[in-house]
Amino acid sequence: MKSDLGFGASVGGFAKFDLTRGFAIQPELLVHYRNSDYKFEKGGKKYNLEY
Repeated sequence: MKSDLGFGASVGGFAKFDLTRGFAIQPELLVHYRNSDYKFEKGGKKYNLEY
């Protein structure tokens, strides 16, 4: 089993739109990036997970 951790980043934002005095819409967006690698062997098969 081998694991390599990498750097990641997150960025996001939101906006608010007041439609009436008592009603608003607030869309939000979040993007997260990770760079990691995980390798292992189980049952004679090799697995390589990258995310």
